[in-house]
Amino acid sequence: MKGAAKATEAELSQHFCHCHLVHYYETDAMGVAHHSNYLRFFEETRVAWLRARDLGAYHAPQKDFVLAVLETEVRHHRPAFLLDELRIYLELKFERLKFHFRYVIFSDKYPNEPVAWGRSLHMGLDQHFKVQRPPVELIEKLEREKWTETWPWSL
Repeated sequence: MKGAAKATEAELSQHFCHCHLVHYYETDAMGVAHHSNYLRFFEETRVAWLRARDLGAYHAPQKDFVLAVLETEVRHHRPAFLLDELRIYLELKFERLKFHFRYVIFSDKYPNEPVAWGRSLHMGLDQHFKVQRPPVELIEKLEREKWTETWPWSL
């Protein structure tokens, strides 16, 4: 958590942001978002990012190129509650056939303090689960993405 309290949400204004309202079915008996949902929040944000860049086809099954998950990690800092408005920021770097996604979640309850942050690592595969180089269209769009080497919520 070192650095997490010092960084502000404003520093992420250049990154993709997806909003999510915490629903009843995502909470436990105390009204807290269950820890298993944070990966779902990340996935939802990643798919929203793909769609916002007209790359939604790379999330569809049975295509010549899809992004498969290799690793995930979540760090929890504060709880999110029922009906909290979450803002999930994403950044991405493509490196040697691997897609590095990083995420940080903020809630309307905690100004400038992250609820959680995490990462996921993906690789492109074909229908037969063979590693594939990304299509040129995808690489061109990835090259325009902002990557922060000093991401304040490093894992």
